[in-house]
Amino acid sequence: MFSFHEVIHRISQLRLIARRIHTGRDAGLFQARTRGSGLEFDELRAYEPGDNVRSIDWKSSARANKLMTRLYYEESRRSVMLLVDLSASGSFASGSIQKISAIKECAVLVACAAEYGNDEVGFITFGKDVEQYRPPKAGRSYIHNLCVDIMQAPEAPGVSSFAAAFADCVTRMPRRSLVILISDGLGADLAASLPAISARHDLVVVRVYDQIERQWPAGLVVGLQDPESGVALPANPLQMQALADFMQTWRVQQDLLFKQYGVQVADIAVSDVYEERLVQFFNQRR
Repeated sequence: MFSFHEVIHRISQLRLIARRIHTGRDAGLFQARTRGSGLEFDELRAYEPGDNVRSIDWKSSARANKLMTRLYYEESRRSVMLLVDLSASGSFASGSIQKISAIKECAVLVACAAEYGNDEVGFITFGKDVEQYRPPKAGRSYIHNLCVDIMQAPEAPGVSSFAAAFADCVTRMPRRSLVILISDGLGADLAASLPAISARHDLVVVRVYDQIERQWPAGLVVGLQDPESGVALPANPLQMQALADFMQTWRVQQDLLFKQYGVQVADIAVSDVYEERLVQFFNQRR
């Protein structure tokens, strides 16, 4: 657990990194954008009946020898809800970085990026139950304190209950919002609870994993214990191979589930440079 001063320092570092997710022209990365009479220029096209005459670009019309209309984007502030999985499986680490640390830092990066666009940000932390809730609000001071709360949040007991987190989110967020689940994805009730929230909200998943969960080193035999259930696995080669096969099958099935419901996924290894992967992912969403 970081000290308060270490938390503040790390948030300052992540805030600077978040500028790479939120860049000048793409102000309001998470905002809902609709055609309108806002201030951000979109394109110039030939005039069509029904266009507002005040949108006619007379200089361009003279050059083209026909009426040309300037179109703009009208942006509206959007609510961003972070669902932050702090269940016990996040304490796993094959190296020096626990998944729960990466999950928290990804949440702070996304919150800061949304703040730069003047979007509203809130969060729900959960394990087997919902632990903490902060309603979506805008403003640097509010989001800074929200980031401190996330970084200092303790590990949540039990197995991840996506059903509890999704149900709480749907109840608290009646308007369609951007919901970002930040989790290792390990939980038994995801398939049953995904349809309701994906129908109500724009759901995105940031799935954090330890490299050893994707590729078990050949010949490595160790004893393991599930941090959520407490179940121990004996140290023998057959168990290691069975575990590796299970993790591979589980990930393929989960990918198919997300695809079925139109949920976009960013896979983040704990060894990744988080900002590079998140910049790439959110750029693809634009």
